[in-house]
Amino acid sequence: MSGPGEPNADHGKHARPMALVVPEPDVFPPMRQRLLIAVAVAIGAGSWMAVAPMLQAIDGASGLSLATARVGMGQAVALVYVAAIPTIAAGLVVAAAGHRLSGVFAVAGALTIIATSAGSIDGWFRRDPVSMPEPYVGLIVELAIWMVIVLATLVLTEKLAPRLRPRLPALMVSAADAPSQDGPRTRIQSCGAAVLCAAVAGALALVMIRSTDAGQVTWALIVAFFVGALVSQSVIPQCHPWAIVLSPALVGVAAYLWVLFGFGSHEMFLTSWYAMGRSATAIPGPAMALPVFYASAAVVGVTAGLGCAESLNPAARVPSQDGAA
Repeated sequence: MSGPGEPNADHGKHARPMALVVPEPDVFPPMRQRLLIAVAVAIGAGSWMAVAPMLQAIDGASGLSLATARVGMGQAVALVYVAAIPTIAAGLVVAAAGHRLSGVFAVAGALTIIATSAGSIDGWFRRDPVSMPEPYVGLIVELAIWMVIVLATLVLTEKLAPRLRPRLPALMVSAADAPSQDGPRTRIQSCGAAVLCAAVAGALALVMIRSTDAGQVTWALIVAFFVGALVSQSVIPQCHPWAIVLSPALVGVAAYLWVLFGFGSHEMFLTSWYAMGRSATAIPGPAMALPVFYASAAVVGVTAGLGCAESLNPAARVPSQDGAA
């Protein structure tokens, strides 16, 4: 027994050590991080705005499509990737200062501004309506080209953000990300979460996109993938976010393949195109979004949904490859 002024030896012997609680970073943390995101979006939008005139169709038709760029598709791809360098660099600083997914959000947000301002898919469609729906094969290739920017942002953020954090103490607004739990089971769960996100978001987009209007397509994809990511991360917590962030590509490819195989004849396609939003046999809504919208607005919705799931459920926090800051 211990005296009145002495610590309780029995209590200390059996007491469990108190766990160290480390606050998790949020995708939308305090004002400083929001300002950093705004600056990164402005830098990215300005970079892509600089090359936007060369990416427009020669006849001024609406829509940002690499296949119809006035400089040709090869040069258009090079211009897009060069313009993405300062955008990704700004996103990397944002990720190093806080939650790494906020960097992906900033890059996708900058691209969303350019995609929406360029207009709808109508210009791409009117350029060669007689050969529809075969040009949708080109959209699948173009979707892969745009998603490379998202993938590059994810890879660079995972590899470089932990190294940059000690060098940016003045910008730090949150703790380091949770350590990775990557393994066979986690990878399977991550793939399952991506499929679930794509299924939920695709179903919502099918209902919400009722026209080719760029504004409607943008907000429909943001909302659809926000809900999809929120549901998938809540149902399958602790999965790695890479697969979920790339899930918009699954919806885009599925929608384009649906058009290619479901509307095989030229006459059937045109009839369905002009019946969009008014008939059950119309072109599906997700197929009325150009690939750039899946790499921009849809990714914005995914990252916002992941952040919301993490805030609502700490068990759904996003693990990182390198937890050391």
